[in-house]
Amino acid sequence: MERRFKITADAVERRCRCPEPGEVNARGKPVRQRIYWDSELPGFGVLASLTVKSFIVQKDIGGRTVRVSIGRYPTWAPDAARRRARELLVDMDRGIDPHARAREEAARQRRSEWERYTLDQAIAEHVLRMRAKGCAQRSMDTMGELVDRYMPDWRSRPLVAITRTDCVARHRKVSADHGPVVANSAMRILRAAYNSARKLHPELPPNPVEAVEFNAQRRKRSPIPWAELPAWWERVWAIENPVRRDLHILTLLTGLRSGDAKTIRWADVDFDAGTLHRPRPKGGVDRAFTIPLCRFALAMLARRRMDNLRYFSSDQGWVFPSREREGRVTHVREQKEYRYAKGAGDELRKERYLPSPHRLRDTFASACREAGVGLFETKVLMNHVLPEQDVTESYQRPSMDYLRGCVERVAAFLLARAKVDADGRPLRATGTEGA
Repeated sequence: MERRFKITADAVERRCRCPEPGEVNARGKPVRQRIYWDSELPGFGVLASLTVKSFIVQKDIGGRTVRVSIGRYPTWAPDAARRRARELLVDMDRGIDPHARAREEAARQRRSEWERYTLDQAIAEHVLRMRAKGCAQRSMDTMGELVDRYMPDWRSRPLVAITRTDCVARHRKVSADHGPVVANSAMRILRAAYNSARKLHPELPPNPVEAVEFNAQRRKRSPIPWAELPAWWERVWAIENPVRRDLHILTLLTGLRSGDAKTIRWADVDFDAGTLHRPRPKGGVDRAFTIPLCRFALAMLARRRMDNLRYFSSDQGWVFPSREREGRVTHVREQKEYRYAKGAGDELRKERYLPSPHRLRDTFASACREAGVGLFETKVLMNHVLPEQDVTESYQRPSMDYLRGCVERVAAFLLARAKVDADGRPLRATGTEGA
């Protein structure tokens, strides 16, 4: 069959025959394609495969045969394909490989994309990855807050423009202005966002935060001394807002993280089973846990539910509700207590008169120890990571009834050290201490 003729629409239809399914050549090999060459423009042709016909151009470049596909028929008409073939053949005659040029153009476009990729985009990408992993919303919000506070001028800056020197200088400045812990947190946020960006754009340079020497920091472990616990309870009992008062007491009796305590909903409390469920604690939904509540805490929550009905037309399902300035009811936002006191010049200054809520978590852990609750059980109650090195311990999961006995022992220990009556009133305030 003649395979060199002038390629026209009629010739493509009638003479450029596709192989038949199952067709073999003289050597018994399957025929999957045929090439028909143009008689007027050397190197221009039609490749007919089993299902489609495509225009091609072919030429030797540096002793290597290079074939380029122009497009399919009939999307490409023969005349348009011929013109494109002439352009390609001119370049190929100059030694330009169209495939190499296409790869260079794609690389240039990719380079342009990652060179323009900003910190804002990296933060958004990292938040999407956090959401896919079920991370807590508060953790995702914190990323944007830290960037807004300490790196707002970097938001629209391309990541490639954030240098190692920039990171070191910003870390030192934030350390001096706002403290070492905050500076470390800001750099960790930047490092995490940059690492997520590199998963999309591996062409990015190494993470510039690698040059930062992080500040030494040690978590404060400062449980309330038992001798000071009665005074703490008296200050809490004197809080005018009963919602906030109950929030502090529940935090002490459960060892919950502040975020977990503030966001309890009534749907999380099972009064019949005497348990509390936290669906999205630190670590996200994969770290969800349920703990038993002591009798004192259950009674307090029962009173809280009745009081919420009295003070709020609807608490919107929050155990510890708070009304925002606009009137919307949400949960308590900040678990810190402040008061105004006169300074040296009679000016009013704001000061905290209760310790950090996390000190209550330290206090609960210390009470577990002294009340005879084992370390393993304490980890379960506080939702700490359980040991996995020991095979036997990794299999153990204490029952709710067993844990209930633990929390009752801890509650009895704390209430005794706080010197309060069965309703939670300080004994010193009622004058019944030692009676």
